[in-house]
Amino acid sequence: MISSPGFSEKEKKEVDQLVRSSSNGEAVFSDRFMGDNAGRYIFNSLKKADSNGPTSVDAKGCYMGLESGLAIAEYLKSPITKVEKLSLEWNSLGSFENGLTEIATALALNSSLQSLDLRNNNIGPNGGSMLARGLRDNRCLQSLDLRWNEIGNTGALAFKEIFTIGHNTLLRTLKLAGNKISDVVLNEVEAVVGRKIEPGASGGSMSDDYHVVKGKNEELQKEIANISAELQAAKDENRTKDSQHQIVHARSKNDLVSKIESLEKQLSDSAGTISLLEIEVLREKERADRLQDSVVKEQREKDTALSSLRVDREAAASKKIIADREKAQLTTSLKITEETLEVLRTENDNLRRNFATREKELLTSLSDRERKLSEARGQEDKAKAEQSRVEVELGDAKLKEKMAEERATQSARLLDECIEDRAKQVEEARRSVQETMETQRNELMGRLKAAELRVSEAESKLGSAESKQRAAESAAAQATVTLEQQLSEQAYKLRKEYGDMQDGETRQLADALDVVKSQRESQDVQLSQMTADLENLRDVRQRESESAKRTIEGLNKSLGDALKEARRERGSASDLKLEVASLRRQIEPFKRKVEVSEAEKKRTEEFRTRDVSNLQALLANEREERAKEAIGYQKRLDDCNEMLRTAKESISEQRTGHMKEFHKLEKGMVAAVQAIFADRKAGGGGGGKKRSKRKGDAEGGAAVGTEGGENVKNEGNVA
Repeated sequence: MISSPGFSEKEKKEVDQLVRSSSNGEAVFSDRFMGDNAGRYIFNSLKKADSNGPTSVDAKGCYMGLESGLAIAEYLKSPITKVEKLSLEWNSLGSFENGLTEIATALALNSSLQSLDLRNNNIGPNGGSMLARGLRDNRCLQSLDLRWNEIGNTGALAFKEIFTIGHNTLLRTLKLAGNKISDVVLNEVEAVVGRKIEPGASGGSMSDDYHVVKGKNEELQKEIANISAELQAAKDENRTKDSQHQIVHARSKNDLVSKIESLEKQLSDSAGTISLLEIEVLREKERADRLQDSVVKEQREKDTALSSLRVDREAAASKKIIADREKAQLTTSLKITEETLEVLRTENDNLRRNFATREKELLTSLSDRERKLSEARGQEDKAKAEQSRVEVELGDAKLKEKMAEERATQSARLLDECIEDRAKQVEEARRSVQETMETQRNELMGRLKAAELRVSEAESKLGSAESKQRAAESAAAQATVTLEQQLSEQAYKLRKEYGDMQDGETRQLADALDVVKSQRESQDVQLSQMTADLENLRDVRQRESESAKRTIEGLNKSLGDALKEARRERGSASDLKLEVASLRRQIEPFKRKVEVSEAEKKRTEEFRTRDVSNLQALLANEREERAKEAIGYQKRLDDCNEMLRTAKESISEQRTGHMKEFHKLEKGMVAAVQAIFADRKAGGGGGGKKRSKRKGDAEGGAAVGTEGGENVKNEGNVA
């Protein structure tokens, strides 16, 4: 079951706010990746909204599964639900049969829903059949989008059945692209529905080859039937003609028998090719399923990391507020430094977000290039299939064609492996950077807590010392100065460690960027190797085409020799002319096929050249953008280092000034204490005058010290 990472009380409040604000309007929860429990909470909240709920709900990309499917079904079954448009694209509702069964049942009972979007939900053939049964009694749905769900011919035929029987009469738009439905079944569904049906691709290049070979098989069977009919007609004519005609027809019979045997052999070879292609189609489907599972797993890990990072940020913010309240004087003296560090932290976050955005763009560009390469391979496979048909009908080029297909498959496999390796390396680098940052952040927070505890303990000790030993003012002042020096040293050490941590994070980001660059260069080398393989494949195709031409020329020459020999042997030319015309009609399709194959090969070569040039241009632009980004990152790092150096110098200057003021204050307090002790030792009237004088001097010194302390405090506030 799909989990619900990071669905906090704050997000629940946001969902409730969206539900309340969507009265008679649209509720949008798309691309939140909240999980299955979050989806259940969303639709339960919509159900509780009663008649004030929205008419349009967008829950695309929320990672919903079984629990969400059951909640959606209950929401649609509610008689007061008035939703008209429901978008559930990019979820996993079809992965759980129970949830999809309840949704199908709810569609049969719902009376308001007009448009339903279920793209990319892993519905499959059984799920498609269940939805079709649910639509039998539906009287409101007008548009259904089932693209990219692999419902296959089974699911498509289930929809054909409900329209054939006449249950559903309102459905106007049925989108079935990317469901691996054959053209024959799709045409049957379209003919029965009589409405707008968007055709879907057969599912990939291997499936296209399968249909092409299947078409060849049908053509060969028709040709065998025609030749068998001609053979039967020749047998009937042989019974009525003379011995000379019987000899001629016997020869024709032998030729036809040899042709039939050759065509049967080609038919068996085609059947073997069909079985191989079916195996390849199944393998490709398994590979696509594994890739989709890895993408879902990676997205879940990203969601978990984001939620933990959000919690850490909130905890850090709350701890920072508490520390600011408890250490007002320390916050005042370090205000400039904290602002500088905040700017650096913001800059670091921006760099991290830019790095993530750039990584997504790179992944998108890689997927686009993979799609272009797959299209080029599909076009190449079509040309290959056409060439294979000519080669199979003419003779001995089948082995070479299989070798070429194996090389193309190997190149595609190498490309897929390189892309998977690159994605794994990027994920490992990102994970290591995140773990290092988390460890350093935890260590820093632990040290800050320890410093706060030491400050609180020192303050408590200072208060008790002042209450018990008010007479020892000089000792208390000295202890206060020593404690403040220790606090300033600890703050300096913490700031230095935090700066070192920031530098380490920056270096790690730079190292990750270097790793991505090196991986990109290795992919460029692999792309060059694939281009060379395509060139070799084109040369092999050209040689095979020339061989086919030579074979046709040899057949034409043999035909001419046979005609000359027949003219010399037989005097009657009427039957011979008919046979020659028949043979020429049989050869003409072969010639046309060769011409079509040549034209297709030229178009494929043009497409390949254009795609290669476009890819090279994209790679060049990508390299330039990477170089510019690296320069910008280096400049930002230099600016950050300069700001840190300036902040350190400012802190050092402030510390020096504060120490001077503290020394002045200490001297004044020592002088005052000495004067008081001298007054106590003296006696008599003169002693009283001296004590008053010394007391006045001490008070003056204390006043000077106090004034100096106030000046220090004012200077700290100004700073």
